[in-house]
Amino acid sequence: MPRIAISYRRADSGVISGRIFDRLVAHYGRGAVFRDIDNIPLGIDFRQHVNAVLDESEIVLAIVGPRWVGTGERGNRLDDEADPVRVEIEAALRKGVPLIPALVLGASMPATVDLPNSLKDFAYRNAIQIDAGQDFDMHIERLIRAMDGMLHIPAKESTDGSPRTGGSATQYRRFGLVTPLRLTVTLVALAVIGVSAASWFFDGHNLRALKLRSPSTPVVAPQSASVPSTTPPAINKSNPLPPQADAEVVFWQSVAASNDPKDFNEYLSKYPDGRFAGLARNRLAALRSSPTANPPLPVSPPPAVTGKCGTSDEQIMRPVKLLYQAVNTKNIDLYAAQWAEGGRYTDVAKGITRSKAEKIEERRARFAAWEMVSLVMDRSTITERGVDRATVDVIYSMSIKTYGRPAGLGQTGVSEQYNLVCFDGRWLIQTNVDENR
Repeated sequence: MPRIAISYRRADSGVISGRIFDRLVAHYGRGAVFRDIDNIPLGIDFRQHVNAVLDESEIVLAIVGPRWVGTGERGNRLDDEADPVRVEIEAALRKGVPLIPALVLGASMPATVDLPNSLKDFAYRNAIQIDAGQDFDMHIERLIRAMDGMLHIPAKESTDGSPRTGGSATQYRRFGLVTPLRLTVTLVALAVIGVSAASWFFDGHNLRALKLRSPSTPVVAPQSASVPSTTPPAINKSNPLPPQADAEVVFWQSVAASNDPKDFNEYLSKYPDGRFAGLARNRLAALRSSPTANPPLPVSPPPAVTGKCGTSDEQIMRPVKLLYQAVNTKNIDLYAAQWAEGGRYTDVAKGITRSKAEKIEERRARFAAWEMVSLVMDRSTITERGVDRATVDVIYSMSIKTYGRPAGLGQTGVSEQYNLVCFDGRWLIQTNVDENR
């Protein structure tokens, strides 16, 4: 099993680091990716702890955000010999472990003048840019291909038995046909698999989902010399694909473009923990906030659904983290999806209170004016938790660059509170109080 260690600053890149971690775990397995290098047992010399972790690591991924070196107020954090990130990078360089800088949230590689002598070699490492927006998937796939090459993981074969082209990020950049070829093979395979999935549906499952398709458009496999249309390919017994997985994909494809909340509710009723459950809930929230939703939805706050959301830190913090991610990526749909109906925003310093719709429109206008933004959660505390309500206190910092103007320090040490409500199996923001101190 490969071993990949991730080095990062929570206040600099915590949210996107979590996304990167999740994608690497999905590809290599949970036991192969180690994120919290600085999660040190009490009483242990953290230098020895880091050395022990890196002794077992084949790759170190250093996630560099815009505040990785430090801020103007706190100075250069890397000047501190006890800085955990400095200790991690120093150890990786000293041990010769392959070290990949991943630049996130618009960050650039630190200059040699900003690095202590023990870290200057880091400035010459070839870095990869990972965008938090629409290019995130493409950048992550490029990173994984490069890691597969470094770990000597062979490229998977295509459906016709021939080797797949392009096993590294360099090959991906040089040969632009790699992605189209992979896409073609994938589409052919999915079309064939769809035949068996459709037959499973017609046996009595999800008939309503199939009614959404045109009756004159049956699901058939394309004719080709290498993939017969009448017989689906044999399923790999070492990695069988259950009929439920096929059915879920077909069901989701049949409702993904719908504007009727009932379709997404029906999907969630059958697949409450399905692979598209998060997208379905976001789509439901967006439809509820839309004035053109069909049929019209009530504007009054929905009743809380008790005992459906979970009370772990991760479950409660999810809408707040997604809200921060939406601001960093200027994604207005993701931003709107985190609010409950009847939500309220209050700016204590300015004495302003806005409804959910007013806050979303204000945020939309700001997103359009911003060229770059870095919003980081410096500290968070769950001060109240229950089965249907929770309260979160957050200290955050924000740096904004608007079009035509240089980036400023923005706000630092801002205190705000989120009151969350459990609705439809998901925590949503009911009120956000910004103290702006």
